[in-house]
Formats: sequence, structure tokens, C-alpha cells
Amino acid sequence: MDGRLSAPVLWRVTAALLAVVLLIPLFAAEIPPILDYPNHLARMKILAEGPANPVLSRMYEIQWGLIPNIAIDLVMPPMLQFMPLFAAGKVMLAITVLLPVAGAILFSRALFGNWSFWSLGSGLVAYNGITLLGFMNFQIGLGLALIVAAGWIAWRNRMPAATVLGAALGAIVLFFLHIFSVLFLAVLLGSYELMRLHPQQRPGQPVWPALLRSALMLGCVLVVPVLFLALAPISDNPAAADWRPLGSKPAGLFLPFLNYWVGLDFGTGALVGAFVLLSWWRGWMRVPPCTVIAMLVLGLGYFLSPFLLMGASFVDYRMPAMMGFLLFAGMVPDRLPRWLAASAGTGFALLFLVRMAILVLVWIDSRVDVARVREAIAGVEPGSKVLVAISEQKDNPRYWQEGMRRSRQVSGLASTFLHLAALLSIERNAFWPLLFAEPGKQPLRARPPYDALSLPEGRPPSYRLLSPEAARTGLDPEDLAKAPYLKDWARQYDFVLILNAGGVPDLHRVNPDKLDLLTANDTAALFRVAEAPGE
Repeated sequence: MDGRLSAPVLWRVTAALLAVVLLIPLFAAEIPPILDYPNHLARMKILAEGPANPVLSRMYEIQWGLIPNIAIDLVMPPMLQFMPLFAAGKVMLAITVLLPVAGAILFSRALFGNWSFWSLGSGLVAYNGITLLGFMNFQIGLGLALIVAAGWIAWRNRMPAATVLGAALGAIVLFFLHIFSVLFLAVLLGSYELMRLHPQQRPGQPVWPALLRSALMLGCVLVVPVLFLALAPISDNPAAADWRPLGSKPAGLFLPFLNYWVGLDFGTGALVGAFVLLSWWRGWMRVPPCTVIAMLVLGLGYFLSPFLLMGASFVDYRMPAMMGFLLFAGMVPDRLPRWLAASAGTGFALLFLVRMAILVLVWIDSRVDVARVREAIAGVEPGSKVLVAISEQKDNPRYWQEGMRRSRQVSGLASTFLHLAALLSIERNAFWPLLFAEPGKQPLRARPPYDALSLPEGRPPSYRLLSPEAARTGLDPEDLAKAPYLKDWARQYDFVLILNAGGVPDLHRVNPDKLDLLTANDTAALFRVAEAPGE
């Protein structure tokens, strides 16, 4: 074979194999251990069935509007007319995983003019912490932002008017995917435009005309999303911001590599970072100014952003996710010694395969938790109201350290089992308080009287708040603020479901006067409320 053809052919084969390997985990579990994913599926079921479901339609109503973050709400419900819910969910997960990788590859191609093996390394961060939190719209938007930016770089000089129009249309789509994907696009385009200004400047020639032209072009791209944001109901839903301690921020930079094994995840991030820094120091890594600018902006944004803002959580962690893909899209090894290129390529490929094998094994193991939740809720009648609580780490630290399945935790980031109660809506047509139905964020609303019990952005409370001791002393105002539906809960609900039930030392003693234990396993325990609602 002609040696000049071997590298392109090898690249295509490697890219195809990468896509295949990235899709393998989707066959490992019907409902993968992804935090928000079951909740999204429940909402899709309600949106698809609408008034045709006489039980859930009494609980929820559909209200469309100018809402960001609704891409899957627009796409998935029509898909359910010709495929099962879980199959449609897998299609969307496949897009969630593959599109950012494709975006990184195309961005690298546009920026450097060739297909880079380094850009295929974005597969290392395809299943990142944000992916496993279930932020599907954001992840898809991140990939599309890279693709739109790649088109901008490729076509800006040849077809400026068409490029601006195409990017403007892309920015509108990104608004409905996720508002942070518009921010990412703005950073990518703005950084590239700043990089272009320097070589265009001639001695004695002012830079302002070129700067004004770039600003005008970017303004045309972003004006509609900014206008939409001003009109969207989310802008009328302010909430107190919550900043994490500054000392915890450096660890968050490893988010692109977080899966389910802390040591391997941080080791992967450290290894990739060391390789990049060494290559840059020795002059073996091409890092254009636009990448440096974008990385600095995103890094600064990460350290200055709150964790919680306007009801959205993990706000600051979106920036490291962007940086993770830009790490492979915005730079490329150049003039690496042959031995180092071969060693690094082989090493990173093996590391990728090991991480993917672990991911698949963890997802296979997670099937047990889903089966046990289904087993626990089998006795819930349609139309029932179910209070969901959990066993927290502070309730039983030893169990969290020694007894929990690895699939229930993303490395040091969050618990993945918190939304498994969404199976109540999907398979039992029952109500639970935490279904995503937040005005300004989802096209779904809880109807009265269920709206008084709905907290779409909450977290299940500790089972200890259901104890007789909690009733005697009264709930702490902070606990009641996080879960206001706990007030007089025994008169409001038909059942109580405790997740992560293996962490409860004695389920029979949770509240024996008001709760009758029906079924229990290590994953979930279901109680019937002894005091009937309304009595």
C-alpha cells in the first residue's frame, strides 16, 4: 500500500472503531446509571401520551413556550410514535455521546487543515461527568457549538455573509438545546476573531475597523439568542446563587475524565495533562492563540461561576466539560519524536479501552438496581402518590464506603440512583414529587392539587426526616425549605419509597406507627402509609 495513503486510511479505520466502541455501553443496560436520565424518560412519556393517558394527564399539563433546554422534549416524543421509550432514549444517548466527539474532530480539521489522530482522543472524555449527570441537552449543544464554530473557521473568509447567516441559525438552535452552548459558541467564535486581528494589523494601520467588523459579525450571530433569553420565563425565575469553596475548584478540572473509578479517572486526567504540558514545553504541540484565549476564558469562568444559579445546578462544572473537548479539538501534536508518538498513541488507546471496559461492566452491574426498583414498586397502584426518600452518606458512612454498587456514584461528583423513582411515572402511572416540570425549563406543569407537592428541582430527603423523632421535634427549617412537601406527609401520600435502602440499618423501625413495610431489597424499600390520605 502507498505509504501516503496508509495514514488517512488508518485514521478512518480508527475513527470508525472509536464510534463503535463508544456505542457499546448503550447495549449494556436498558436504563444506564445516568443521574437525570430516568427523569427525562418519564417526562418524554408524559409529553408523548398527553391527554391519552387519563391518569398522568390529571397530574400534569403540557405548556409550550419560549424555553431553552428543550431539545429532547421536541425530538423524543414524536419518536415514541414509532419506537419504544427506552429505544428512543438510547438513540438520544448515542447522539449525546457521539456529537461532541464529532464536533471536536471537525473543529480540529477546520482549525489545522487536516484530520488529526489527537482529535480522536476526545473519545476519552465522551463519557464525562456531565454526561453521567444526564445533562443531555447541554452535551448535545456542546457538540453542535463545536460544529458551528468549525463551519465559521472553514467558510468565514470565502463566504462571510453565508457564514454569518448559518452561524446565526445555529445559535438559535443552540438556544433551544442549552443556553450554555450559546455561551460556548460565543467563546469559540470570539477567541478565533481575536486571533485573526493580530496578523491583519499592519504598522500604522488602526485595528479598530477589523475589530468593529468582527464585533458586528458576532453580534449578528448572537442577537437572537440574547433576545430570546431576555424574553424567556427563566429570566423571571431568579434564585440565590451558591458558590462552592474555592479550594474545591482545582479537583473539578478533572470533570472531563470522571466516570466511576476515582483513582483511574484522576490518573487519566493527570496523564493527559502531563503529556500536553510536556509536548507544549518541548515545542511538540501546536496551540493556536484562539485556543489559549478560549481556555483562559473558560477557566476563569469556572473559578468565578457559582455551583447553583437560577435553579440550575453544576453551573460552574459546564466550563471544564467544554475545556475537555477543546483540549483535543483546539490543539494538535506537531513534530513529535516517532517513538513518543507511537508510545503515546498506543498508551492512550489502551487507556481508553480499559476505561470503556470498566464503564460497560459498571452499567451491566447497574441492571440489578433497576430490576430491584421495579420489584419494589410493583405493588403501587396507578394514580398513587409516592413520597421518595433516600439513605444518605451521613446516615450510614460505612455502607457508602463498603456496601454500595459502584454504579450508584459518579467519581466524587453525585449519586446516580436519585432519579430511579421516575419508574413510578413510567411504569406505574404514579405521582412522585421530583419529576422535572419546572416553569421556564420544561414544557410540563403539575396540576392542582399535585402542584403543592411538586418540587421539580429538588433532591430526595433523608429517610430520617420521616421518623417519629423528626415529627416530635419538628423539621428543621432548612430541611423543610428543601422538601416542603414533607409537611404533614402522612396525610398527603399513599406510599413511601426509600432508595439506597441497604444503607438503612433497620427498615422496620423507620416509622412503625405510620409506615407498613411491603417489600425491601438492597436498592429500594416500599412502604404503605398506614394513615390514609385525608384522614
